[in-house]
Amino acid sequence: MKMFLATVLFLGSLNTCYAEEEAYTRQVLFAPLTDSILSPERYFAEFDLNGDGVDELIISESVSLGGTGGLFYNLYIGIGQDSFLFLDSFVSSIMTVEIRGETKQLWSYSHSSAASGTVQYFYFDSGGVFQRSHSIMIYPGIGGSFVDSMIFKSIFSDDRRLQFTPVL
Repeated sequence: MKMFLATVLFLGSLNTCYAEEEAYTRQVLFAPLTDSILSPERYFAEFDLNGDGVDELIISESVSLGGTGGLFYNLYIGIGQDSFLFLDSFVSSIMTVEIRGETKQLWSYSHSSAASGTVQYFYFDSGGVFQRSHSIMIYPGIGGSFVDSMIFKSIFSDDRRLQFTPVL
């Protein structure tokens, strides 16, 4: 009984934390970086991932924090005129958005080596809940698999890649 009560209290606190989540304005998210050690160079893209008519925002951390796997990105859900709630962070070197009927999926690839990397996707399910797939390791690069190379090319073809804009 005590374990059940503790679990209910914990799960209840998660809902409270989410409901009280701080909204970020565009002005705050796009503010210049003040750490002189970091490059001020960052990138962003906007698109409506959940189909509610309000764009979600992906914005990178400083390129100084990136590596061969890609840049660190933060994904925010749009909640109104230039207001956003944080959803998730991930590393990516290439992204694309796939439209599947009424839903969209954000696909991401992060290099692990010259031959391999991980693929995953993000989406909102039919109940409007944000979902993140498991990562799948593929080998599309040097010495990799023909099939994995075709998987990579079919998801991340040049004409489907998400275009990012520098944060000025």
